[in-house]
Amino acid sequence: MDYVKAAAGAIGGAVAGAVVFILLARAGLHAGMLMGAGAGWGVQLAVRDRNLATGVIALVAGLVASVLAEWYALPFMADPSLPFFLAHLHQINFIHLLLLGAGVVAGFFWAKGP
Repeated sequence: MDYVKAAAGAIGGAVAGAVVFILLARAGLHAGMLMGAGAGWGVQLAVRDRNLATGVIALVAGLVASVLAEWYALPFMADPSLPFFLAHLHQINFIHLLLLGAGVVAGFFWAKGP
């Protein structure tokens, strides 16, 4: 199994999803599932034999990209820094967190394969 190709696919898909997410957020739309789903889709494109490890790779890449994209596109007004955002992550709108989590879970199962 080529885990480097899986990681590259997951990172590429997550970054592509983050770019689209940020562009849509600037237009007033919230498409929080894009980063996680993009990571899973990137793994699907990168490797043929998928397993639990490729799913975890996509999960981690999607989770990191989701948090960073949410912070970049929608920072807190009180303090726009990343440490403040991470410390107050639980104060984000529940629907936003639900969409981010659903995207990460979907990406995990798409990258895990059958």
